[in-house]
Amino acid sequence: MPTVLCIEAQPAVAEHARHFLEQVTPRLRFVTAGSGREGMALARAHTPEVVLLDLALPDGDGLELIEPLLVNDDLFPGWFLNVVLQGEVEG
Repeated sequence: MPTVLCIEAQPAVAEHARHFLEQVTPRLRFVTAGSGREGMALARAHTPEVVLLDLALPDGDGLELIEPLLVNDDLFPGWFLNVVLQGEVEG
């Protein structure tokens, strides 16, 4: 079962992403982290195929996570996706 790791500071945004992806691909493991530190731990535990990455995390810049994930193919062999949302997300 493919795994998507969503590292997102706003729970409502992560929930919207999960809902959308589960409609498109019902057989999907969706794992969420609210911080960079938690995201790295979940990447080690789940080896995701895709990472949805918030660049404005509470514990640092999301860009700082890209290199540590990419240098280890065993940790993350997949793709990054960054989506910029403007305005409020209701939820």
